Amino acid sequence: MVTCKLNNLIFQHMLKKALILLLFCFILHAADAQPAFADSVKLEINTTKNDTLRLVLLSKLTGHYFDVDYDQLLLYAKQMLQLAIKLNYKIEEAYAMELVGIAMSHSRQPETLETYLKAAAIVKDKRSESNILPKKYLYEMDYYDGQFMSKDSYSPQFLRLDILGSVYFDLGNFYGITLSNTTKQLTYYKQAKDIFEVVKDSISLPSFYAYLADNYNIVNQLDSGLYYSRLGNKLSYEYAQNNYASYPQAVMGIIYYKKNNQDSALRYLHQAIDTWKIYGKAPGISRAMLLLSDYHEKNGHIDSSLYYAQASFKLAEHDNDYVAGALPNASATLARLYKTQNNKDSALKYYALTVSFLNTMHNDATTRLIQSQDYVENMQQQEIAAAKIDYKNKLRLYVLLAGIGILLIIGIILYSNNHNRKKANELLQKQKEEIEQQKKNVEETLAELKSTQAQLIQSEKMASLGELTAGIAHEIQNPLNFVNNFSEVNTELIEEMKTELKAGNTEDAIAIANDIADNEQKINHHGKRADSIVKGMLQHSRSSTGAKEPTDINALADEYLRLSYHGLRAKDKSFNATIETNFDERIGKINVMPQDMGRVLLNLLTNAFYAVNEKKNQGLKGYEPTVTVKTLKIPPSGGRGAEVLISVKDNGNGIPQKVIDKIFQPFFTTKPTGEGTGLGLSLSYDIVKAHGGEIKVETLSAEAAAQAGKEGEGQPAGQAGTEFIIHLPV
Repeated sequence: MVTCKLNNLIFQHMLKKALILLLFCFILHAADAQPAFADSVKLEINTTKNDTLRLVLLSKLTGHYFDVDYDQLLLYAKQMLQLAIKLNYKIEEAYAMELVGIAMSHSRQPETLETYLKAAAIVKDKRSESNILPKKYLYEMDYYDGQFMSKDSYSPQFLRLDILGSVYFDLGNFYGITLSNTTKQLTYYKQAKDIFEVVKDSISLPSFYAYLADNYNIVNQLDSGLYYSRLGNKLSYEYAQNNYASYPQAVMGIIYYKKNNQDSALRYLHQAIDTWKIYGKAPGISRAMLLLSDYHEKNGHIDSSLYYAQASFKLAEHDNDYVAGALPNASATLARLYKTQNNKDSALKYYALTVSFLNTMHNDATTRLIQSQDYVENMQQQEIAAAKIDYKNKLRLYVLLAGIGILLIIGIILYSNNHNRKKANELLQKQKEEIEQQKKNVEETLAELKSTQAQLIQSEKMASLGELTAGIAHEIQNPLNFVNNFSEVNTELIEEMKTELKAGNTEDAIAIANDIADNEQKINHHGKRADSIVKGMLQHSRSSTGAKEPTDINALADEYLRLSYHGLRAKDKSFNATIETNFDERIGKINVMPQDMGRVLLNLLTNAFYAVNEKKNQGLKGYEPTVTVKTLKIPPSGGRGAEVLISVKDNGNGIPQKVIDKIFQPFFTTKPTGEGTGLGLSLSYDIVKAHGGEIKVETLSAEAAAQAGKEGEGQPAGQAGTEFIIHLPV
């Protein structure tokens, strides 16, 4: 059993070494192919005279030497930068400057920070989008990647933002790795994240999320680190970007190990190593192997622990990896493991290496920090001095411009004042003429309005007179008919009497004479009645003296009720209406102007008969037109004196609620054009007010009555109508 396990371990160990050897052979083969490509591009650069094409070829060379030879990268990035400045391609200038910064950061040059900041300043400015490479060259540049950027969506803004995000990422790396300032590193990483998410850079996002997660891991913000490492791992597979796929897996394994979740940690650490073996170099693998060594050491698997510690050390030494102390930690682990196996020579060797690495790391970090701080301080001093000079120059320029501006303003003001004075005089003269014309127009309009008003009032008077005339004619017609009929009868009786007298029939003649006498009395009675009607109408038709006189208000109301009814009957023989009266006999005579009050009653009664006639013409089944006139004496109460109420009520269609507030306004009427002047109710309102009284209206329109009937509230359908109530003080 033990032999089987041992054979198993030996087989696994040999398989792993074979895979590593295969990968090494592949790298050697690729390395042999690299010089041929570089030589071909260099030859093309030397032979072409097209500067733009040379810029494109230089970008290919920088891409070729990236992560391979930083000295060559720096050489060709500087050449590319000079060409971009010459051609005024701002975005390419920022890109070349970023490459220069990356190359210098690997040789610990303090100018790295200045280079990155200059590159960021260029692509922060939107004006850098105004002059870009022609499209036929743009898609040949090293930064163009058709895997996530279609030619249609590859706009200048898109490119500028993508490069700005990349520069922010480089600044984060510089502060974190070179200056050990994880706070600044995280700040720039967050700015880069926001931009990469906007442009949806599927090439940069997976690996960038892994870097961001590793940064959170280093500062022990493990939940944030876990979130972004998962996101980076997911995007790696979604976009098939597997070159750095092992990095988020390694970070996830490291974080789970810190969180004591060993099952998840081991799964992701092994996944990271397996992915790295397939796709090659990626950050974090050395630390992943060291954690596996730690795990096996804690579980007593010293051989496995030693295997992973050696692999971690070799990889960290090959990559010169000091991130999170990868190299000294690996050598310290090996020293400890060899000591447990009593291999004193190896233990001593790795202890010495650990001390050396720590000293190098400390001295290098200290030197770089001092250099960078001195450099940043020098930069700040230079910027302050340049800013002072720039401020003084700007101040001089502003003073000069202000002086010129003041003189210009004074000249403009003087010219404007003179011009405005002329315009003001012209405008005043024009306004004076317009005012005179408007005054003339207003006077003419006022005169015309007064004339029109007088004509309308006269029309209303004539309309009232027409109603009176029709009523008078009908009233006089009845006694005249009696006079004519009895006159004709008397003529016939006189002839009969003559005949009887000739025949000697004295008794019959006397009887006929008596009949003639009776008829004469009737003729006299009806003649006096006609005379009374004429005298009464003459009295009412003459102009009002403005003096009140005792008037029987019941008789006045009854008289005008008959006149208005007969007036409508004279116009329309088919019209009939039920007239109801309820006169309070206690009223007696009250002081009013009878002519004016008669005009009020005539107007209200005429409107009432008009309303019921209009409703009758609608052909409503069962409808009976009815007009009710009522008087009532109210004794004093509540601080008010005695009053007489005169009510004129109809069961017509009522007045719509929306116009109820307008009915007493002059010239407002609901009657069709030509049938009303709109002055009747207005004049009635003024007459009642002149008597110290008031006139009120209560109405229910047909629509409201029908709706109330449907809802079971208020009046049932068909009982619409209007009631005008006159309040007169006694």
